[in-house]
Amino acid sequence: MTHDLMVRGTAAAKAGEKSDAIRYFNWLLGLNPSAEEQTEAWQWLVGLVDDPAEKKSYLDEILSRNPGDARARRRLAELTGTLNPLEVIDPDRNPTSQPNEPIRSTIQRFLCAACGGRMIYTPDGKDLVCENCGSRQAVGGLKSRLSTTKPANFAAAMATTRGHVVPIRARITSCQGCGAEFRVPAHFLSANCPYCGSSYAAVDSNEKDILQPASLVPFKVGIKEVRDAMLAWFRSEGFHNPPSFAVPRGFYIPVWNFTVGGQLSWTGSVKKNDRWVPIRDAKVIQHPEILVLATNRLPETSKGILDTFHLTDLVNFDSHYLADWMAETYQIPVSDASLTARKVVLEAEKEQIPNQYPSRITNLRIDPASIAVDSHQLVLLPIWLTTYQHNQEQFEVAVNGQNCRVIGQLPAQGLSDWISGIFGG
Repeated sequence: MTHDLMVRGTAAAKAGEKSDAIRYFNWLLGLNPSAEEQTEAWQWLVGLVDDPAEKKSYLDEILSRNPGDARARRRLAELTGTLNPLEVIDPDRNPTSQPNEPIRSTIQRFLCAACGGRMIYTPDGKDLVCENCGSRQAVGGLKSRLSTTKPANFAAAMATTRGHVVPIRARITSCQGCGAEFRVPAHFLSANCPYCGSSYAAVDSNEKDILQPASLVPFKVGIKEVRDAMLAWFRSEGFHNPPSFAVPRGFYIPVWNFTVGGQLSWTGSVKKNDRWVPIRDAKVIQHPEILVLATNRLPETSKGILDTFHLTDLVNFDSHYLADWMAETYQIPVSDASLTARKVVLEAEKEQIPNQYPSRITNLRIDPASIAVDSHQLVLLPIWLTTYQHNQEQFEVAVNGQNCRVIGQLPAQGLSDWISGIFGG
């Protein structure tokens, strides 16, 4: 009977007979429908009823049973105003196609109010300092630690071009210091005038499809601390004579910060009384702060630097933190990065699920269908990059600009200085 009611309700809805369709679907829900029929009936009712509160109640019913239901998440985003239906992309049109000609842009210059000198951000997490007169200016972002910036709705982003495109349009601007015209590449958020060195932040793009940074971890360590950390790292890795290394360069890297949740279900077998017994289980999961690189320009060996950051230092984005510091924006769209975030969560759960059982579990099969990315933010993290020479080879090293943690390459054949030191060579 539930199948018959579903057919009748669907036919009535398609024929525009709303009252009959609503009656059929409510009748169906009063019986004992399958989970699929129940969800489908609620989806139809969302489109049939006029009361926003009633629409939301149906969507809440769907998402309480399957938090990863993409259709319900998108409709809820439209209902709550976080998604403009006019911005929804056409599935038959390539969302990544954008005009790529340069755009003219006015970018923010950092000048001292006292003498007009160049202001630079000092790696102390607090101030801008004038290079000329030493005047200091507090950065406003520290006063509001993420009090106003909320994570962005992922379902809304995926329904628009914002979730699928990356910045590809360079900005052309005129320096307010010397009047020279210069070009800021699309993947840069900050730049110095190549003629007079004036510092600028280029984060005022009017392109509505481009996501702007929501927060960042400010630089807390300067080049002296980085050099000391490098020497300590060489000693800890057994270098008898620390090799020379290039002058470290500090800049902000873009990272997607995801919250992944939903209901995870799985099947498997556990041993009870010398017999393998099939099991079926599920749990609600919530994984905040899943970090995924948003740039493809970081050396492969340095990508482990993400695991060394503490996001307790995140502050609302403020362009003043970029004064005299290079900063990149994302070259990997949030849609692609979200797949990596889901994979990270699945791998973590695969390791945790066996710990829930007193005996070994075999044939573990996890259904990821109900895992969903709830929200995302574009954050900037501070790192220093350098290289060192050893036995005529070059190796890459990254240093965390928050806490001086070092992640670097080591010679594949071992450290000759260290080995010779052990054997008295």
